[in-house]
Amino acid sequence: MGYRPDRQRRRDWKRWVAKHREALLLAGVPEEVFSDEQRWRRLLEDGGDDHRSGWNADMLCDAEAGRLYRFLREHYRNADCHGLRWRLDARPGPIDR
Repeated sequence: MGYRPDRQRRRDWKRWVAKHREALLLAGVPEEVFSDEQRWRRLLEDGGDDHRSGWNADMLCDAEAGRLYRFLREHYRNADCHGLRWRLDARPGPIDR
């Protein structure tokens, strides 16, 4: 019976992705990064580096970085995404927070 919570969790994540897909794509985050829950959480915590694809938050233009920053502010507590928020805060260019 242990499979049911895992199946429900996968369904919940698919719903989350469907709900936030457009906003994350507009923020410049590749779908392959946020489609996998563990990978997305690792990106949030580890400062915006996806080691599998080589993508990182430094690749975002200022407008995308601003969109991602606002998305994180709206949907996460700072403790849940401290690494990525720190990375965005440390950007040399201005972003619309």
